[in-house]
Amino acid sequence: PNQPDTLPGQVLRVGRAVLIPDDEAGFAMPENCRTAGMQAMLAVPLSDRGRAIGLVVVCSKLPQRFGADELRFLESLSNLLATSLQRAQSEDALKHAQRLESVGQLTGGIAHDFNNLLTVINGNLQVLEELPALAADAYGQQLVAAASRASRRGAELTGKLLPRRSKSQVTL
Repeated sequence: PNQPDTLPGQVLRVGRAVLIPDDEAGFAMPENCRTAGMQAMLAVPLSDRGRAIGLVVVCSKLPQRFGADELRFLESLSNLLATSLQRAQSEDALKHAQRLESVGQLTGGIAHDFNNLLTVINGNLQVLEELPALAADAYGQQLVAAASRASRRGAELTGKLLPRRSKSQVTL
C-alpha cells in the first residue's frame, strides 16, 4: 500500500500533504474509495517527532472539492492527533516509571527489614560460637559456622536488593 504510485506512498515520500483533485491525477485511487464513488482525496502526514507514522485522509465524491481551507484544517487536525499521541505515550512512560519506582521502594523496604532480622540472627550466632559449653562441641561449632555462612550469604543477597547508597551499610 505504500508504493510510490499510491497516495500513502506519495505522502510518505514527500513528507507533506498530497491532493488528488480528481480520479485522473495519476495516483492509484484505493479500490474501496473508487467503489464508493470517491473522486477527490486529500492526505496529510501524521508525524511523531518529525517522522511520518501514518496519514489523515479525507475523500469526496465531488472532483476539485478540496482547497486551502480544507488543507489547513486537516493539517491542524493531524497536528492535534500527533500531540495527543505523544501525550499518551509520555503518560504511559511516566506510569511505567512510577510502577518501577514503587517496586524499587517495596523491594528496598523488604530488604532492609530482612537485613535487620539477619543482623539479630548473626549476633546470636556469634554469642553461641563463644559459649564455653559449645567450644568443646565440634558438631555444635560446625552447625554454628554453617548458620553463620548462611546468614552472611543472606546479607549479600539482601545487599543486592538495596539501593546503591545503602549497600555499604549491609555488614554482618
